[in-house]
Amino acid sequence: MWHWTSRRAAADDIETIKRQEATLVFSEFDEAIAFEIGTAIRDRALAGNLPIIVDIRTFDRPLFYAALPGSNASNPDWARRKINVVKRFLRSTYRMVLEQQRPDRSFK
Repeated sequence: MWHWTSRRAAADDIETIKRQEATLVFSEFDEAIAFEIGTAIRDRALAGNLPIIVDIRTFDRPLFYAALPGSNASNPDWARRKINVVKRFLRSTYRMVLEQQRPDRSFK
């Protein structure tokens, strides 16, 4: 269990994340939008010399993928695990970690 945050701070973060998950929703999302977002992230990461991957997808298929210099074989595996959690629980992995810290370990 992570102890870097207090229960109150974790509860506050959970509420913030819930609000974000409810409000930060695209009114439309397609291949062109995914490409625009993916390209913007890729360009910014290249400018900052960041060794990342960019993986944008819907539940049923990938729409944009880029592996930047310095990224490695572990990066896609990390993204896959994040994607699997979101698909399974319909919430962010950060929220899942915070909810697991509850005394009853429930995912509410």
